[in-house]
Order: sequence, then C-alpha cells, then structure tokens
Amino acid sequence: MTSIDHEHTDKPQMGGRIRRLRRQQSLSQAKLAAELGISASYLNLIEHNRRNVTVPLLMKLTKRFELELSDIADGDETHLHGDLMEVFRDELFRKLNLTDLDVRDLVTWNATVARAVLVLYESYQNQKTNTDIILAESSGSDRSPDEQVTDFFQTHADHFPELVAAAERVNEDASLSGEEPLLAMTSFLANTFDVRVSNLPATRAPLARRLYTDKWGLDPSNPLHADGRNFETAHQIGLLAAERELNKLIEEGDFTNDEACKLARVALADYFAAVLLRRLQKGYKSRAQDV
Repeated sequence: MTSIDHEHTDKPQMGGRIRRLRRQQSLSQAKLAAELGISASYLNLIEHNRRNVTVPLLMKLTKRFELELSDIADGDETHLHGDLMEVFRDELFRKLNLTDLDVRDLVTWNATVARAVLVLYESYQNQKTNTDIILAESSGSDRSPDEQVTDFFQTHADHFPELVAAAERVNEDASLSGEEPLLAMTSFLANTFDVRVSNLPATRAPLARRLYTDKWGLDPSNPLHADGRNFETAHQIGLLAAERELNKLIEEGDFTNDEACKLARVALADYFAAVLLRRLQKGYKSRAQDV
C-alpha cells in the first residue's frame, strides 16, 4: 500500500500536524482513531512520526477535518510555522517567552534550522515516551496484587532458602515429640507460642480456619480433611515462627499496596507449610519403619 514517507524528508513532520488538528477540535486519540478505523496506539505512533501515513488514511484525514490534501501533506512555511508554534507551547520552552513573530522570523530566514528543531523535539518526545513506559513497567503500579505476587515468586524461582531454613528449625524442635505431624505441630505451638489447637465438633464447622487472636487459639476443626488440618496448622506456625523471614522477604518485594503484601505473606507462609510438612512426614515415616 502506498504511503507518504515523512521520516526522511526536510519537510515538517506530518505527525505533529495531525496531532495539532486533533487537539484543535478537542479530540482524544481514542476517538479520532475509532473514526479513522485504526487503533489509538497506531495513531499515537503516527503523531510521533514513528509510522508512515498511507494514502487511504490520508484521504480519511482530509475528509474528517474538511481539508485539502495539500493542507496536510504539503510542507510550506505556513505548516512549518504551525508545527513550531505547537512545539514551543511545551513546558520545556515556556521560560523562553518566544513570540509568534520570533517563530515566523525563524521559518522565513532559516527554514532548515526550523525543521531541525522539529526533528530534535520529536526525538525528545519519543525518548520521553519510552522512558515513561519503562518507569511505569518497573514500578508495577498497574499490576494487580496477584500479578505482583506471581512475579515475585517467579523472580525467586519459587525458592526461598530462608524459609526452608526456618522450617528445618521448627522440624527439629517439633519432631522431638516423636508424634505424628499434627500432634507434633500442636505440641510445638503450645510449648513455643502458648497457642492451643482444638479439634471442635462438626457443629462448629463455620469456625474452621479461624485464628482466635484474643484467645491465642487455632481452630482447624474436624470437618476439614486431615491434610487440610495439617496444612492449616503448618501455615499458622509459619506466620509465627518465620515472622522475621516473612517480613524481610515482603520488604524486599517492593509491593505497591497492602493487599499485595497480605497476599504475599499468605503465599510465603504456604511455602513454609509445604516444606515443614514434607520434613515432618518424612521423619515420622522413617521413625515408624525403624520401630
């Protein structure tokens, strides 16, 4: 498809001219793009002279703005003056207090330099846009809590040596009781943190997985499957016994909001629980075989 190449010419940049026309009519990029049958991102590239304008698109533009083809495509001094006036309205040049006459003199007496100013400004705008995109991506401000935690785990390759070490410490203490994992963990909680774990009757099912902070009591109640009770108890041990490690990891994670921090804490405590249960179950089975 034929296109007008304005990236390698000494004529004024067509993208800036299209942008000026759009702004004069208070049109958003999304609205104008929809009218032209293109995406807003593609229009943005055109306005920054990073895409050529095809002839069919140019015809749509002339029809939309009720202009002659030469009004958009020609590179006469009138267009050059208009493009420069838009450039010099930027905050970057405000302190210079350039007047319309100053710009006209530049166009009249040295059009080549005037066009060089346009090229430099477009380059500056492109670099600024790229920098803004990089900063936005690195800040993670547009990522959901789930995405932030997922990225955090991927960055660490799902491996947290400090939590493994913390689980090993608990395993050494808890396994001393010689009991099966759940009893070993409940004994550890009682002896280390003065936390009592109770198996409540089925009528108390709605209270399952609730941590009574006022009574320091856990309720992994009977309706939960045995594996669920074990994991819930190990999870709570992680929140207590590995609190220092959890806090350090979350601080290093640079999460952008409290929701992401809370979700990360739960996920990391789950990681701790999985490691602890594997160690406890392995040790219990080994001792049972030795009997």
